[in-house]
Amino acid sequence: MPNLGLTKANNAKTSAFTLIELMIAITLGMLIIYVAMAGFRTASQSVTMSNRMALENSLLRAGYFTATQDADWWLSWDDPDDQSPSKIDQPLRGYESALNRGLPFSPFGSVAFPNSGTLGTENERGWNPNYTWPANDARAWFHGNLIEQAKKTSRIFGHYELFFHIKSSAKLDQLYPPGVTFGGMVTPLRTWYGNQLENLKNAIGYYGVIDYMPANSVFGVLGDPGSDNKFSSPDDTDQKMSPEWIMPTIPGKSPNKLANNDDDVSWARGIAHLTRHTTYAVVPVSRYTPAGGSGWTSSSRVPLHYRSWSTDRSAKNQSNIADLTEKAGINRPLLEQHPSHWPELTQESMRYLTSSRFVTLMRVGWLSPLTGEKTHLSFTAISTTLRGARQQRQPSGGWSRPGAANLDNPTGIP
Repeated sequence: MPNLGLTKANNAKTSAFTLIELMIAITLGMLIIYVAMAGFRTASQSVTMSNRMALENSLLRAGYFTATQDADWWLSWDDPDDQSPSKIDQPLRGYESALNRGLPFSPFGSVAFPNSGTLGTENERGWNPNYTWPANDARAWFHGNLIEQAKKTSRIFGHYELFFHIKSSAKLDQLYPPGVTFGGMVTPLRTWYGNQLENLKNAIGYYGVIDYMPANSVFGVLGDPGSDNKFSSPDDTDQKMSPEWIMPTIPGKSPNKLANNDDDVSWARGIAHLTRHTTYAVVPVSRYTPAGGSGWTSSSRVPLHYRSWSTDRSAKNQSNIADLTEKAGINRPLLEQHPSHWPELTQESMRYLTSSRFVTLMRVGWLSPLTGEKTHLSFTAISTTLRGARQQRQPSGGWSRPGAANLDNPTGIP
């Protein structure tokens, strides 16, 4: 058969992928694309996570600094910058005349702590901001009998009403063993210390009087104020210790006593014994308290500063701890308006006195919008005392300058 020149062409090999090679190539290409996309997604998630963590850290720092600022300035309890007519952010400055009691930020003056008498003498009354309570001044000493009780004493060590009393003229007409009675009016030697205690208590509450008194003070007053003490039942007996200072609190029956129910002890105490298993709090009047304190009237908010909570670890006191937390704790949002992808930020705070320690408890919390996880940072702070906070504030509102009028010295007179 003649060769037409087609044999060589027909016998030439054609270069191409086989099906298996093509499938392998496609798979490898998809794998490379997947790895590249996974790497990009991981990098993108890492950037997003870093940005979120940076945001959370920034918010946490802001919350921490806000909490420490609150510890120093007491803004959650009293905001001096509130210039509104209603003074809604200064709720602890009132004075309840019907109860003859004030609140922790009530200004001293003609109503809450009136001045009278001769400066530097036993008959001086009112608060002197320039007096430093020197240890060598006998006015600042407790001259009572430390084991004398409200209604159980037999006066076997004598009538200490002669030396220490709340009244400038006391009636000693009750006969006590060993049979000594004075049968009429006497003039006690020391009256200033007891009146400082009583007036501080009535002006700014239980937490306040312990905050203001020196650390080694003895809390007790000889002589019951009686009808002047409108907060409790009148009992104008001059020959006993004032029950509000030393009679134990009866849980559920008489919470408005300064003394705790510690083994039925009913005598004058120092701060260690007074605060053992017992808590006194500055109760804020705020819409951010779990108890909804912004709705409390003056007559209902005042008694909360004239009571104690039994807070030892026994199971029977768990309800007291819950009640204390509900009334004295503040839980306010720090970002009331924020982007939906931002975490929620809150500041929780409490101020209370227990076991000889003034506690400023702070907790900064944030809630993840992605996972719903709640995280908290709790700490206590070395903070300004109530007395220091009162000296930061002017009676009419605004911040006070050194030497100017403040809640302790409303007139600004040296």
